[in-house]
Amino acid sequence: MSKRLFSTILFFISIFPLFSENLDSQQLFSEEILQTIESGKSYTREFFQSNEVAFSPLVNKTFYIENPAFNSVTNPTMIIEKIYFIPHNKIKNNFEQIFKNFHKISSLTDVEYFSQSKGKMRTLFEQSYTIESKSSAKQIPDIIPKLSRNEFEIFQEDTSFGDMFYNVQSDFSENCINLSLLSNSHLKLGVFKLIDPEKLQITATLFKTDKGYIFYGTLRTDYKDKLGIMRKRSDSMHNRLQAIYDWFAKENII
Repeated sequence: MSKRLFSTILFFISIFPLFSENLDSQQLFSEEILQTIESGKSYTREFFQSNEVAFSPLVNKTFYIENPAFNSVTNPTMIIEKIYFIPHNKIKNNFEQIFKNFHKISSLTDVEYFSQSKGKMRTLFEQSYTIESKSSAKQIPDIIPKLSRNEFEIFQEDTSFGDMFYNVQSDFSENCINLSLLSNSHLKLGVFKLIDPEKLQITATLFKTDKGYIFYGTLRTDYKDKLGIMRKRSDSMHNRLQAIYDWFAKENII
């Protein structure tokens, strides 16, 4: 058994009592976070030089932080978290279909986000699709996932950062689904290499709780940006997470 798989199993074991039925939202997040998101607002947190996570103390953070399915970037210089609440009656698909929709990578093509530098809505990905491998970059159809662990690779033509390759891992359980993108190429802005391969991770997690669904999006990076470009562009990174949530919502929310 690989260390990656073993860590994931440990994480789910650590919160197994929460997953026997619909999760208790108060065991996942603090009252402050729940009050914010249940009012219809998103909850956003940003950390620099920190390994903080938003989960409540009732969740075993050690397994979460050490779990590569969620946190492959172990010493992040920046973490952004965005949390959203969706009432049960606003979700139009069952959990299995939502998980399948998480794998429609090609539907991310032409998704828009608000560009802080341009001051307007802008296309996020000119192209987005699943590939056979980075070495060939051959486009293949979106996968039909197993209701367990899936691993595959994708390519995205980012309007700001150019060609990006990601290793993707997804996991399914009765009340939690997760999609994790770990960069497999440099993130560049023009001639500047801002983030090394495997130092940028984007995750989308959906929890099914007693009160409704909670969407938890994260961006974690260990950037080597001496010019401070990434820190200045953190607002755009927030907006990218918002775009991923909007993509999820378009497919799954009434």
